[in-house]
Amino acid sequence: MTPIDERRQRATPKVRDAIRLVERDGWRLVRVRGSHRQYRHPNKPGTVTIAGKSMGERREAGRGEGVRNGMRYTIVIERSPTNYAAYVPDLPGCVATGATREDAVREIGEAIRLHIASLREHGEAVPEPHCTATVVDVAAAAG
Repeated sequence: MTPIDERRQRATPKVRDAIRLVERDGWRLVRVRGSHRQYRHPNKPGTVTIAGKSMGERREAGRGEGVRNGMRYTIVIERSPTNYAAYVPDLPGCVATGATREDAVREIGEAIRLHIASLREHGEAVPEPHCTATVVDVAAAAG
């Protein structure tokens, strides 16, 4: 494993680690829908949505409210040695994990819907999508 791979592995927390981090920081669980957990802080603004299954956790049925305004958010997917993690740059605190890339994409879609519903429920503005992404091909350096 290269040093970059090791750093990525450390930078992509498991669901249980993400939960531990937000709870240690004072965020409190306010809603669970399927494998999605939402946290609010008594003093800090915003919502943290963590999507993904902890070890041994069964996936429950349930779908969030749909995003009816047709917004399209850019997601970033990172692969670790054990799973895939996804986040939404335009929706801070909205993250998901999955065993496969497809699982992570599905989970982050559900997390986005739940996250937006929570923002609206608490009278907070829903951020407009601004981020974009592209892939750049780079020729290998001559050696």
